[in-house]
Amino acid sequence: MSSQPAQNLLIIAVSYSPADCASFQLFIRSPNAGEQTAGICSMLLTCEIRGVDPIPWLRDVLTKVPKIPRKQELIKLLPYNWQE
Repeated sequence: MSSQPAQNLLIIAVSYSPADCASFQLFIRSPNAGEQTAGICSMLLTCEIRGVDPIPWLRDVLTKVPKIPRKQELIKLLPYNWQE
């Protein structure tokens, strides 16, 4: 994973709001990018609903995901299961 996608995710996390998530669709040029942006926005909004600070959560998730060997373990990183 290059640093550019990670940097873009952090920019979204730092400056997001529900209105921003809705407006991102105006600048998406491919279906894959749209799905990825919708997923990130959904996770960030879930953090907000659950009272989880999105910056530490996203930083932690981005460092742990490449090290997780099985998809079943990814559920531990969802905002409602996440432990610092």
